[in-house]
Amino acid sequence: VHGFGHRELMVDHFEHHFPIDGDNHADAASTHSQDDKYHEAYHPNGHQVREHLRALHGEEAFTVHGPVVTLNDAEGTVVIKKKLVLPIEALEGEGDETDPEARERAALAKQKAIEEAAQETVLDVWVGHYSPRTYKATAEVVIADPPTGTSSGPLFNAKAAYNRLVVMERGEVPLVRKAAAAQDAGALGIIVTDMGNCTAFDQFCSPGADKSRGEGFARLDLGRPWERIKIPVVMMLRDDADKLLAAFE
Repeated sequence: VHGFGHRELMVDHFEHHFPIDGDNHADAASTHSQDDKYHEAYHPNGHQVREHLRALHGEEAFTVHGPVVTLNDAEGTVVIKKKLVLPIEALEGEGDETDPEARERAALAKQKAIEEAAQETVLDVWVGHYSPRTYKATAEVVIADPPTGTSSGPLFNAKAAYNRLVVMERGEVPLVRKAAAAQDAGALGIIVTDMGNCTAFDQFCSPGADKSRGEGFARLDLGRPWERIKIPVVMMLRDDADKLLAAFE
């Protein structure tokens, strides 16, 4: 899926001061709706997160398209495609036709730019237990607004998410709800970024599952809420998420 251009955005990180969502409990949404402590712990923080991001980046922060990546939920990888940026002389031609040295420099600069653009960064991800495991989607990346998704209703930047891959922070909203919001917006897939709590794709990261055994995260979730999810859902460690977000610059 090809977009209509690229705008650059500085992406900053901040610490979340609320517990991880309970993304391994499929009934979390219904349980939380009846739990006043949940509302006290999560809702104020969610508001602060959104306001903090808007203060940092303005209203356009969530509509800027990021790099083009390929999400493969069969292999468990996200590949970042580098932007092709050619020097001005390469765009205008082969340099001064009357100056062989200038023409050669322009040709070398163009070749170098093409070779650098061909380089790829491959990041390992953990495919969700209920992810289709049959998709290879190539598209621009966009950050969800709000970054942790919505507990009900559409994403605020649903139009920007259409036909793109959506990046969401882990926490605050159950994983199945994050996936549903992205799918309803017409996204091709969702990349959930860990907040730094995980150091490996194992049971300490997602109880009841270990990637080394071929198991997907959210394995203990009930299957019924996930039945309507048809797009790939993967999780990325914090260090790799930083690399992905750095590609926005």
